[in-house]
Amino acid sequence: MKKLKKQLIVQACIGALFFSLTHGYTEEADGMEQEVINEEDSAVIWEPFAFDDYTYISGNLLASSAFLWERKDRPKGVLNRPADSRAVFQLHDNVTITGANAEAFGVGDTVDLIAQIKSMRYDGKRYWLKKSQGRAVVERADGREFRAKVIRLWGQVKGNEWVMPARQFDSIEYETLIDAPVSIDAAVLSRVQETRFPHMNQMFLIDKGQSDGVVKGDIFAVYDNADDQLNEILLLGLVTRVYDNYSTLVIQKLFEKQLSEGDRAVLKKRIDEQW
Repeated sequence: MKKLKKQLIVQACIGALFFSLTHGYTEEADGMEQEVINEEDSAVIWEPFAFDDYTYISGNLLASSAFLWERKDRPKGVLNRPADSRAVFQLHDNVTITGANAEAFGVGDTVDLIAQIKSMRYDGKRYWLKKSQGRAVVERADGREFRAKVIRLWGQVKGNEWVMPARQFDSIEYETLIDAPVSIDAAVLSRVQETRFPHMNQMFLIDKGQSDGVVKGDIFAVYDNADDQLNEILLLGLVTRVYDNYSTLVIQKLFEKQLSEGDRAVLKKRIDEQW
């Protein structure tokens, strides 16, 4: 009975998990009490959600997703630190960028402010795990120095972020989710930020990507690596970026306060593109 209850809750969650995505997202602070779904929450989980008869995945969420960057690659520019080294930049602040050269950026260019999370080895190569923390628009150019204004924030911007031309992502609109038409069994590579417990909107990487059939918007259920029978779902994750040999996901529902490297991620649902 308990297992049946949990299966019903999972199905309900998959149908309703996208409310926060329609408005972008914010990360929860480490150490805060995190919501964990259980049987007593089922009345809330079953509440229906509709947004003009369709749902969409925010372009902001897609743009702010973490990715791997080969260590040999260099940025177009670097964001200078604020005058107060303890400060962080705020929305609409004026910032200074030191470019790789005088042609790095032009006035009016939108740029991503990309934070370095950590170094990691994957698939025989050494990468930086990086994530866009915000965006700015270049307003003035003076040789290799560029003045810009912060127009969007997805996390803390402290200075020393790498600066690159912004990648634009359209929101994904859909009406229904269907059962996964293919079988994909992946492993968790890493959480983007290491916190005591996983939390809502936290990102993580899996070792399957486009070459394995993963599609943006796919929903994976994650299980403990020791759970050979796949009895207890730890969380549901939504694919926000897909690369050839890995994908980035964001946590959308939590069932347990755990997520570790090597845990299994199994494809469950996919956006129905027929509508």
